[in-house]
Amino acid sequence: MPKPFFTRLVKYYSSVAAVLRGESDAADIFPNTTDKGGAREQLYVDFLQNHLPSACNAKLGGFVFNQAGEESKQIDVIVSTDMCPQFNVGLKSFACIDGVLAVVSIKSMLDSAGIRDAITNIASVPQHRIDYPWDKIVIDNPMIDMWPLKVIYAIDGVTVETLQKTISEFNHPTQTISKNRLPDVIHVAGKYSLRRSWVDIVHEGRTIPACRYVTMTAEVDAACLAFVVERIQQLCLASRFIPYNFSDYVYRMYGMEPPPI
Repeated sequence: MPKPFFTRLVKYYSSVAAVLRGESDAADIFPNTTDKGGAREQLYVDFLQNHLPSACNAKLGGFVFNQAGEESKQIDVIVSTDMCPQFNVGLKSFACIDGVLAVVSIKSMLDSAGIRDAITNIASVPQHRIDYPWDKIVIDNPMIDMWPLKVIYAIDGVTVETLQKTISEFNHPTQTISKNRLPDVIHVAGKYSLRRSWVDIVHEGRTIPACRYVTMTAEVDAACLAFVVERIQQLCLASRFIPYNFSDYVYRMYGMEPPPI
């Protein structure tokens, strides 16, 4: 039986989710689809900024690039560390992947076409730099190839069965999208979520393999919002022990090859 505080904490996150949904509905006052989407994205940014550690920066997105010059498609929300150089242009921003903790794709209606679009966008996020001398760092490689946390958040969506079917198509061995670039959380507000862990987990005596999606329909909003905040905090903490050097792209801006690490 949870202690009273934890019961109140569930109610708190549920209330936050209700505000997100309610204010998202208010965004319908905007006649332009782009304006509506921007309002919903800003609400989610505000939620993250109000709940993440101050070492995290949640911004309306643009794109993510790596130090080799590869870049993603349009990303709705980007969360970066306070050690990452910022590139803020008006209301939009872009960021180097080595300092990115999470990316979020936000949909008003997560239908089959929206699922494919969101997954394709998230899958375009380039790889973190993984050639660091991990034996000289005080922590083990914290599954850096899986970073960042990849979230799809929707105000409404198709049935969970339809979503699972669409996800299974992307999860098929013949697909070109690698498992480390599939979404980690798919949250349809008030209805259901699909979440996966990067490692095997044991639940009620049963092992759930790494990257296997688990469907949740009970108290979904509180569970998902709390999970996203907790996971980003963990990545933020781990990132403090990785001595990222952001100078490579500066060398390459001028056609020079950066020196080895």
